[in-house]
Amino acid sequence: MPSIKHVFDRENIGVPVNVNYRKVGGIVILYPEGRLQGVAVGPLKVLVQELLDQELRDFIISFKDVHSIDAPYATALNSIYKEILRSDGKLILSD
Repeated sequence: MPSIKHVFDRENIGVPVNVNYRKVGGIVILYPEGRLQGVAVGPLKVLVQELLDQELRDFIISFKDVHSIDAPYATALNSIYKEILRSDGKLILSD
């Protein structure tokens, strides 16, 4: 059973983005949805930073409900990964 479920909605340049997450023990599992475009990475970056600020360090990003990812979004995922590493955390990509 998840300890927290949160929907973080933001609209960037007409691209709606939903990022659900849950905490299982000390691990945060993120569930972005839809078409992931570089202009829409803001909500995920903000959410990860908020969770890092709460001393959470281990993340899994599930792409189960993602239809496509463009190159700028993939590049932004790399910057999220580096931020997690700087905080002595781990990131796993799944699905």
